[in-house]
Order: sequence, then structure tokens, then C-alpha cells
Amino acid sequence: TNQGDAQTGTYVLRGLTVDGTSTVVLTTDGGAASGSNQVVVETGAAMAFKVLIMGRQDSGGTESYMYEYTGSVKNNSGTINVSSQLGVNFYSSSSVTKTVAADNTNKALSISVVGRNGYNYRWVATVFTSEVSWS
Repeated sequence: TNQGDAQTGTYVLRGLTVDGTSTVVLTTDGGAASGSNQVVVETGAAMAFKVLIMGRQDSGGTESYMYEYTGSVKNNSGTINVSSQLGVNFYSSSSVTKTVAADNTNKALSISVVGRNGYNYRWVATVFTSEVSWS
């Protein structure tokens, strides 16, 4: 076998929302999404994933949100495809949008959030992966 053809990963992604209109992609450095700060899926690889997303309203606020997603993502010849996605809301609000999707520009699994109007939130997502590849 080749080294790296089967492995596991843990990624910690973060971001900040300041309104209910802007989509923020959670990244390892809290910056703009790229091919080096998300869960990148190499060509020929597939991953099973579990994502835990936690949001907390700014100081003085009382709201928190927690979501869990499980699914799979694969990279077929440079095209990222997310499938078998299942989401569970533990503490939720219909006014908060969260998305787990393919980022074909950066060849990554993208986790994004949109907060609530008039509120600031800090977000963290922990992503656990089981990975296999034919590279």
C-alpha cells in the first residue's frame, strides 16, 4: 500500500458572522476560503465525514446553536461531490443558515454559515474524516 492511501483527519474551522445576510465559509485560519485552509479532497480520494458546528452569540448574548452533519465527499477527476449528507439540529433557529457543500474552486468540503440580523456570532466546526485514495 502507499502511505496516505488510508488515513483519518481532524480539522478545526472557525469564522465570525456580523449580520444575517453574509455567508461566511469556516476555515482553519478564520480567513477567506482557499485550497489550503479547508478540508481539501485530493483527486481520487473519498472521505466519510462528521461535522459538529457550534455558534455562540457575542458577549452579553444568550444564544447558542449546535448542528451535526454526517456524509461523504469524493473527488472524481477534479470534481468534488458531496453525497449522503444527513443533518441534525440540536439547538437551532430557522433564521440561521448552515451549509455543507462541495467547493469545486478549491477542491474542498465547504462548511458555511449565515448568522442572524443584528447579532454577532463566533462559529467553530470540528470535522472528523475517514479517508481513502487511489493516488
